[in-house]
Amino acid sequence: MGSQKYGAFWTGDNKSTYDELQGSVIQLLQMAISGFSFGGADVPGFYGGPEVDLYIMFYQLGAWYPFFRAHSHIENTLREPWIQRQRI
Repeated sequence: MGSQKYGAFWTGDNKSTYDELQGSVIQLLQMAISGFSFGGADVPGFYGGPEVDLYIMFYQLGAWYPFFRAHSHIENTLREPWIQRQRI
């Protein structure tokens, strides 16, 4: 009780898939209904290397998360947007 007043949460270590992108919205809405409104997901997904369209969609959606966090696994070599742009 009351922990929603003190900090942010994130949806956990997600994968770079379209299902996880959709799931992040569902989870954030469910948590907001429960009183935890300051949350977000790892953008563009913690595990895996997303294709370009998914990468862009994650960042577009992430801009609307209450808590934006660009974060992925250390083994993902295309973690930063300026590195990903080279693949486009």
